[in-house]
Amino acid sequence: MDLGSGSGVECFLAAAEVGASGQVFGIDMTDAMLELARSSQKHVVTDLGYDNIEFRKGYLEAIPLADETADVVISNCVINLSPDKRRTYLEIMRILKPGGRLVVADVVSDTPISAAIKNSTKYRGECLGGAMQQDDLVAMLEDCGFSSIYLHKRFSYREVDGHFFYSLTYEAGKAERAEGEEERVRCLFRGPAPALETPSGVRLERGHITALSRREAEQLSEQVFLLDEEGAVANIEQEACCCAVPQMRPGRIMPSSQEALPLSVMSVVASSAVKSWSIKAIAAQRRAAFSAVARPLLLVSAGLVIMSAIVVTSRKALRLSARSA
Repeated sequence: MDLGSGSGVECFLAAAEVGASGQVFGIDMTDAMLELARSSQKHVVTDLGYDNIEFRKGYLEAIPLADETADVVISNCVINLSPDKRRTYLEIMRILKPGGRLVVADVVSDTPISAAIKNSTKYRGECLGGAMQQDDLVAMLEDCGFSSIYLHKRFSYREVDGHFFYSLTYEAGKAERAEGEEERVRCLFRGPAPALETPSGVRLERGHITALSRREAEQLSEQVFLLDEEGAVANIEQEACCCAVPQMRPGRIMPSSQEALPLSVMSVVASSAVKSWSIKAIAAQRRAAFSAVARPLLLVSAGLVIMSAIVVTSRKALRLSARSA
């Protein structure tokens, strides 16, 4: 659902994303915008080959949708126009399905804005008069029941009478309804902060393994390592480090050319078989590295020697010519 859908552009993009089996709702309070969106809808439907878009007239504080209808709610610089933002967020919470999310781009400030800007018809129409202070916005989202709040982007927008405004894109989720025991996974907080508190209140200590629900752990993305049964990292692709020993397949002694070679003598203590080919590999790598660096240096040195010889010969020739003269 798009709140404040206007001419319908975001709805048309969303219609292609959700496909023929999905549904897109556009909510707007003005008849002119709804008429414009519906007229454009005909061309979009022809191009898509299906019609999954519906525009409805309504207000942010009284969204004309049933409870738990939408998986995602989007809005582009509209919520700051609402005179009752708390009511708007509660309405969004009502129509979101459990596990659904809100993604919004809007204008915020870091400090309280003046009464002159708040009460200005001009600045309210320009999305400045109704801009929330950023920390107040986050507090209101939490108070309305949203979790997993994440700030995606922030750009400088405008300055008015010494007040700085920013364009902020943020996301907030509606918790899933608990059904039985959730799957739990082991995760490892990577740092650099000493600790991280999850939306459910679990404290993750840097470098310590903690069990979390899979849903919450995956929401933390690359802030944590998700560990498999063997303790290996399962959620992030990694390159082998200098002390990593390639895993040997059964019946194999030498690694294939696709497998990473160890780069440090520390990696060759695993077994005598690994040690033998590791040392040879290290020697070959060092010879290759030396050749890559030394050959150009030797060429440069040879060039300098030749130039020095030419200079010396030229000086001798000049001295002989001077004496003859």
